[in-house]
Amino acid sequence: MNKRNAPIIITVSIIVLLALGYFLVWPKYTEFKATRLEFEFKDEEIIAKEDYLPKLNRLIRQTEEMSDKIDIVQSALPTDPSAAALFDYLKVASSQSGLILADISVNDLFVIEEEEDVSSMINEIVFNAELVGTYESFKIFLSEIYKSSRIIEVESIDLVRAVEEEGASDNLLNYKIKFKTHLYGK
Repeated sequence: MNKRNAPIIITVSIIVLLALGYFLVWPKYTEFKATRLEFEFKDEEIIAKEDYLPKLNRLIRQTEEMSDKIDIVQSALPTDPSAAALFDYLKVASSQSGLILADISVNDLFVIEEEEDVSSMINEIVFNAELVGTYESFKIFLSEIYKSSRIIEVESIDLVRAVEEEGASDNLLNYKIKFKTHLYGK
């Protein structure tokens, strides 16, 4: 009985082992393989982030080293390209140089559109300012305007003796200046 049933027992045992392997071991093996791939992906991700952090820190240091240049660019191309922001800048510059900003007005505001590239628009503002002060203060004001990185052109200057008032200094002059500036953007 042993010899006759041996091939059947061996065949059934092999079929049972294959069925157990296919239904129990194979799913665990594929799960293990997927988990191992996920861990490898996470390891690569961690290595990439570890490489990214020093690069990011280096870029931050470079940006901090160039902060003065960034400030120059930001002042040349302000985030608020309005006439009010420009007038505020002129008010501060005139008061710091010792002049009194008596009057300021906008003459023209127009847009220059280039035919080739309509998306790049240049706004040009022409405005007048009336300043009162000494000649030395006026020279300081003009040097501040030209030293600043803002795009401001002095088109004309009219010099008039200030109206004599009681207690006023003899060396006060009235300056009528025509400015032109270009602002980029819409």
